[in-house]
Amino acid sequence: MRKGESNVVLMVIIGIILAIILVFATKAFPEALFGILSRETTEDVHSENQFAVLADKLKIMDEGVRYEQLFGVGEGYVVTGFSKDKKGISAGRCGGKSGFEIRNEILKPSECEGRGCLCLCRGSLNDNYVCSVKENRWCYGGEFNITDNGNECGVFVIEGYDFGNLYMKKEKGVLWMSRAKEGLSDMQNILNLSDFLML
Repeated sequence: MRKGESNVVLMVIIGIILAIILVFATKAFPEALFGILSRETTEDVHSENQFAVLADKLKIMDEGVRYEQLFGVGEGYVVTGFSKDKKGISAGRCGGKSGFEIRNEILKPSECEGRGCLCLCRGSLNDNYVCSVKENRWCYGGEFNITDNGNECGVFVIEGYDFGNLYMKKEKGVLWMSRAKEGLSDMQNILNLSDFLML
């Protein structure tokens, strides 16, 4: 073999080794590579995509039909439902199967004024101004009130790392949403709703 031919063979072997290393490195560190290229974590993309899929589902829901969808958001996200005739959600504890505690009131975003709105917000229920920064929220609105009667307050809230089935139904201007399957079976059983929601 001549010197020129051996250099070509050596370059081909080095190229193959580098390609193999690159493939394994890319498979071993996909989240890190994704974060470097997009400046977002996969958790951010997952949460925002999940919310977009949910909003699309709400757009095509038929009146009176009960839907079930697997839904979840990552750590550092909150999903809140605002009724069209309310200004926000008051601070307090809300018991029940889909209960929660809000330490600071959550004001309805300005783009949701006069309509029902479901919002995905970066933050937590412990933050002072969750859903207040426009760049950190995504909202879907419509002519409906949002209610969850899987809890005592009738307020729909999900906070980070909460994955599971979401039960939904549109009926007579109300969008019923709940994590509790039983939450949709007795839709008239809402306790203390006016006390918890800001009028």
